[in-house]
Amino acid sequence: MRRFLMTAVSVCLAAMFMTVPVFGEVSLYQEALKAYEDQKMPEWERMPEIPEFDTMPSRSYTSVTPKNLQGRWVNRYREAGVDFTEVLTINGDRASIETWQDGVKKGVWNGEGRYSIEDRSDRKVCPAFRIKDDSGDNVCTIYIRWVKEDKFYDGGFLCWWQREAPEDPKDQYLYDTVTLENLQGLWYSEDYDSAGQYQVLLNVDGEKAWIFETVGERISTVWNGDGTASVRMTEFMPGITYPELLIHHDGGPAKPGTAGIYIGFVEEDRFYDAGLNRWYVKLKE
Repeated sequence: MRRFLMTAVSVCLAAMFMTVPVFGEVSLYQEALKAYEDQKMPEWERMPEIPEFDTMPSRSYTSVTPKNLQGRWVNRYREAGVDFTEVLTINGDRASIETWQDGVKKGVWNGEGRYSIEDRSDRKVCPAFRIKDDSGDNVCTIYIRWVKEDKFYDGGFLCWWQREAPEDPKDQYLYDTVTLENLQGLWYSEDYDSAGQYQVLLNVDGEKAWIFETVGERISTVWNGDGTASVRMTEFMPGITYPELLIHHDGGPAKPGTAGIYIGFVEEDRFYDAGLNRWYVKLKE
């Protein structure tokens, strides 16, 4: 967790010096809304907390992670004279699975929901990938030993699942939520690497948008501009296509240029950045 607990002494001191907000004080939302214009990121302590994207398991089987499993996977086999096709689609923290028998959609493994990866390395067995629907019922369980670029190994049935792109790229993910309408509003994200702390504010207003980023408290010149916003399907890597939010800069330090965010799905108060494997949360007025 990025938030650290205050000591008892700090809490007492904070209580002693706590003041009642003055009428007319600028709210966090108002300050964030002017961040691009002022070229100043609001204080980090005031910003909302960003959900963590779990990269379990952490001990062995290190290739079996949510990031490596993003995409569309297909398993084909023949049993008792019947041709089976299983299609697993993983998008952010949600997944769906479909089963066809001789071209007809039927079978036990059909459904969608949130998934989890159980680290079972303490028992010297491979991780268990599970999908549970929104009511909490188990949809499927796949025991995955390792993930390579275009395939993963099913340790339960001892077979390979291949990464495949569908004929229509829109069928590859659960894309119905990724629209410019759903992206309207003010969004915040943060991340860390060797360069320091990344903080990003994104504002989408109709067909216009701006994006403002600081890196280690330094103003970025890459993601720092305003212009026209659009969403289009873009090849993220060979065989994998994502919707991408594009901001064609008409102004700002990054002009001329285009900022792009690959988006897995959008919820009411957050969306998943599939390219950088992190969340954006919505700031409410």
